[in-house]
Amino acid sequence: LEAQKNLVEDQQAQIDEYNAPQEGSANDHQQDDRARELEQAVKDAEEKARQEAQEKAEAEIRQKEEQIRQELQAKEDALRAKEEAMQKQLEDQNRLAKEKQKQLE
Repeated sequence: LEAQKNLVEDQQAQIDEYNAPQEGSANDHQQDDRARELEQAVKDAEEKARQEAQEKAEAEIRQKEEQIRQELQAKEDALRAKEEAMQKQLEDQNRLAKEKQKQLE
């Protein structure tokens, strides 16, 4: 992205240099073509930099979404394990209570 920015700045400097008054300009048509080429190169570089920045942002969003999905899955797994442990503890307590009841009878 920094390289693209530098390229855009270099190309803008070339356009500015071209647009500065020149003495003894022999071929205005050729200079106009060159200016259009430079302007198009600047536009292309800006578009490429914008597209790369957008792609980078989208990749970061996808990465963050995946991280959140993984964290949520880990929390769901932990909750499920806790519920299973509590259910087993409850079943064990019920079993012990029934055994104690039988002993009392």
